Amino acid sequence: MGVLLFSFISIIFVLQIFLQKGYKKLLWFFVGVLFFPSSIVIITNPNIPFPRVMIISLMLAFLLRSKNVKAQFYKFPLHFSISSIAIVLLFIGLFDSRLDFFTRLIRPINYFLENFIIVFLTFFYVKSMHEVRKIYNFILICFLFFSLYGIVNYLTGISSYTSFIAETYNTRDFGNGYSINGDERLRISSFAWHPIYYGFLVACAILILIFIYSEKRMQVYSTFFYSTLFGLLIMNLFWTNSRTPLLALIIGLCYYYLFAFKFGNKIKIALTGIIALFFVISVSPNALKLVDESINTFTAKGSKLEGSSLEMREMQMGASLLIFNQNPIFGNGFNYITENLGFSSDEKKRSSDNEFQGFESYSYKLLIEQGLIGILGNVAFFISILVFFLKKRKKVNLLGKKIIHLSLGMFITFLLFIFGTGDMGVFLIFMSLLGVNIKAIVLLANRTQENIQS
Repeated sequence: MGVLLFSFISIIFVLQIFLQKGYKKLLWFFVGVLFFPSSIVIITNPNIPFPRVMIISLMLAFLLRSKNVKAQFYKFPLHFSISSIAIVLLFIGLFDSRLDFFTRLIRPINYFLENFIIVFLTFFYVKSMHEVRKIYNFILICFLFFSLYGIVNYLTGISSYTSFIAETYNTRDFGNGYSINGDERLRISSFAWHPIYYGFLVACAILILIFIYSEKRMQVYSTFFYSTLFGLLIMNLFWTNSRTPLLALIIGLCYYYLFAFKFGNKIKIALTGIIALFFVISVSPNALKLVDESINTFTAKGSKLEGSSLEMREMQMGASLLIFNQNPIFGNGFNYITENLGFSSDEKKRSSDNEFQGFESYSYKLLIEQGLIGILGNVAFFISILVFFLKKRKKVNLLGKKIIHLSLGMFITFLLFIFGTGDMGVFLIFMSLLGVNIKAIVLLANRTQENIQS
């Protein structure tokens, strides 16, 4: 019954993505990738989970209905870097001697779809700042549902939604499996598949919310709505009891706070943040303990919570370098960590040695699976994002500058998260939001140029 239900839902979403016009396709897409995790498999052979169905649908809608696909792609500011990373991933797949030829092709394609191409697709479907405003606020409505269900998750100690998905597809229930950790502290995941992943989602939502709250032109709802949602999101973030999202958000938020606001607004935001922090501490006494343990993660003694310390990361780096040396140029191939080293997030299925505890950083994944070519490709792609922001900084108005700083704050949060914990599927969400942000910056830069010429 559950399989039929999710299959029916996926058909509705696919139809809406094809039938809706312009940015409204993205509204269905965001609901699909936020609320329906990869453990929901729509097609079993080949394996196509729900989020990939959304990406493929968006891609096909673009290819089938767009005039002059090549010209549209070249309008994307990062078209060269995204093409380059596609070629890099293809080489990694082709040089994977473990696989047959078909799998060597399909794996890099799937990886590219789920991690990179979406930044172009979301960019393409946004046509105006009015649509950017609609998308931002729609995403916040989604997180209102996330945060409200997060409260239910916290009060009941269980996520019935993730439990239902796990039972339907016979997969591990990370949402509830991580609800109670070693020191009996609740960890919520709301509709997300994992508490740490949910922490990253909440961090992105908080950054968007603060941007909208400070920019009246981007607001759709009342101040009461944004203030209430801010409090709910802060509580949800602490209830995930996940250190990396918290620290990543703090640093990303500090950047945004320092560069996006004038002095008077900084004081108002600082006071609001202090009030919100005291409120969260009063509601969740473990909040201070989480911050303390987060700091301990980056010390030699580590943390009392489940997770990693510097000592563990040193072991993981040593193990990663040993395996990197087996195939330093093209890496050992996609999914090598799970398929050949025996590491699994599910401890019952894990057969790897203790020093391979999770490879809790995207850097280890790059070293082991993608090699030198993958490392250089990723670095070049990330640098191209920074270069774009720097070039556009002097070509946009004040709103454009704020969106650039918002994007950089999210970028910092994203990088700290993936190199602190691993990607955990967050590329899809970040790149989707980044595409919207890039289009907003391009639109505002064009508007500024038109004003100068007139």
